[in-house]
Amino acid sequence: NVAPLIRQNIEASNGYIHVISKVLEPIVYSSYDLLKLNPDYSIFTAALDTTGLNDKMGIYTTNGSIRKNIYTLLVEPDSIYNKSGIYSIDDLTSHIGSESINYSSEDNGLFQFVAYHILDGSDFLDNFENSKNYNTWASLPLRIDAGFVIKIHQGVANFDTIITGTDTSVINYIEPVYDESTILSKN
Repeated sequence: NVAPLIRQNIEASNGYIHVISKVLEPIVYSSYDLLKLNPDYSIFTAALDTTGLNDKMGIYTTNGSIRKNIYTLLVEPDSIYNKSGIYSIDDLTSHIGSESINYSSEDNGLFQFVAYHILDGSDFLDNFENSKNYNTWASLPLRIDAGFVIKIHQGVANFDTIITGTDTSVINYIEPVYDESTILSKN
């Protein structure tokens, strides 16, 4: 959605040419940088900082070699946390009920919660396969059911109930916000 096509499929001798409306900017931010710049994700960004997972989201050195982490983030904006009475990182830690204050420990509840939002590898919404578990940085995989609608955690809990007249619809899955999804970063 950055540079729409003005003209497409102009045939050339060795392929096709597409004319776009403006020059594309190079990708200069990591996923963490993009979250930090967006105030709508301040609670999750603070959770990344608190657990130390923000340090593992960029380029890092291990055993003397430089490595770039490749991952996919599934992150809720602050407005979703607010619906559960969570307005700060302190509210989130209280809500999760972390047993220790060593938030960087893999055994800590906050650490597991944040790590559960980070999937191994680079995935876009159209790459998700139907009914598959995806490895996360937490100790549990994440179940995603992809089809016409991408359903995350289908059947795990009732997330909403919509009553219209005599009809009742139970929403038992989380759906991505498509306009804020598939944002490229250096990772």
